[in-house]
Amino acid sequence: MSNLQKNFVNLSGYIYNPQEFTTKSGKSITKFGMKIWCGKDKDGKSKYDFINLKYFGKLPEAKEIDLAGHLVVESYIKDNIIHKNTIVIVDKIASLDGEEQKDIDEFEDDDIEDLAF
Repeated sequence: MSNLQKNFVNLSGYIYNPQEFTTKSGKSITKFGMKIWCGKDKDGKSKYDFINLKYFGKLPEAKEIDLAGHLVVESYIKDNIIHKNTIVIVDKIASLDGEEQKDIDEFEDDDIEDLAF
């Protein structure tokens, strides 16, 4: 059996719509989107997708980043309807010019608030 993590995501792309929140203990959580290139269509125009992410920290100042993380399905109830969103929880992030950010392991469980997209 392999020692590889089974739920692993590695993305490079552009940050959009970052929203920073602060936990009760004063640590940052940032929800944001990422624009990723998905090839070209039949007419040769570039195609992009948009992915929702959550990072337990402050984002680097760069617009283009590289990250590693894992997928989770978050759910919440609104107007008696259960909503589910698949997002990427960012474990490690770096600007493409090399500014490394901290790992998610530096946060404690009670720092993490339930922040749905």
